[in-house]
Amino acid sequence: MNYKIEIARHAGFCFGVKRAYDMVLNALKTDDSLYMLGDLIHNKQVVNELKDKGAKVIENLDGIENGTLVIRAHGISIEELNIAQKKGFNIVDATCPYVKIPQKAAQKLSDEDYFIILVGDKGHPEVDSIVSYLKKDNFIITKKTSDLTYEFFKKNPKIGVIAQTTLPLQTLQDIITYSLNYAKEINIINSICDATFIRQEETLELARNADCMIILGGKHSANTTRLKELASVYCSNTHHIESEQELKNSWFENVNHIGISAGASTPDAQIEIVRQYIISILEENSL
Repeated sequence: MNYKIEIARHAGFCFGVKRAYDMVLNALKTDDSLYMLGDLIHNKQVVNELKDKGAKVIENLDGIENGTLVIRAHGISIEELNIAQKKGFNIVDATCPYVKIPQKAAQKLSDEDYFIILVGDKGHPEVDSIVSYLKKDNFIITKKTSDLTYEFFKKNPKIGVIAQTTLPLQTLQDIITYSLNYAKEINIINSICDATFIRQEETLELARNADCMIILGGKHSANTTRLKELASVYCSNTHHIESEQELKNSWFENVNHIGISAGASTPDAQIEIVRQYIISILEENSL
């Protein structure tokens, strides 16, 4: 049986995720009282690995008064940071440097009295961290132009636009293009990470030619979910999985070209495991 398995060139850990992962590993060498406030990254296997090595995942700082606190790659709110500092934690700031860009922009534009359009997913940890730098009731979180009415722009003539780092560039462009029709003054910060854009473009290119697309990464990972959405545009036989155990033989029947892409929180080792598992399925199907 002739088949081709093609992996996106930049699939796997991005700079910010690898940096955060390495920071925790280094901290664990000298500290046996290490806490991660929320999941470090959106990958269950990696988080479980770090827990097995001694890191503890906590949802809040209640009842914990000392130790080393790791700030997750998506960042935390400025309120949570202030509490941790007052408690005297040794803080390991693993916030992705690219996430700090919209955080700082949010504070600057908010201080300059811009009404902020935050283009992103409500409830996402990164978005929550950015919101904490904004003035109360002086922003909107949206990805839809339908939320931005003529009355909205009339009431808010001075607009700032900031984006969640893992958004598709097109989503930000749509909001900007629409807003330019109505805003009297607009200040735009393109805070979308290059790593996100590159992965999305590579995934689209793979999907155009693939008979089956496998997207590997956390189901609650925003950037991985978007890779699945994008791949599905060109390849209907697209599947988002977290581990090789989810692969099904039926996906690979009469398939010759398989594309694999992975979210920014997926280690290379997991990608290789999935590749090998797909090979075993293809060989079984050919018998």
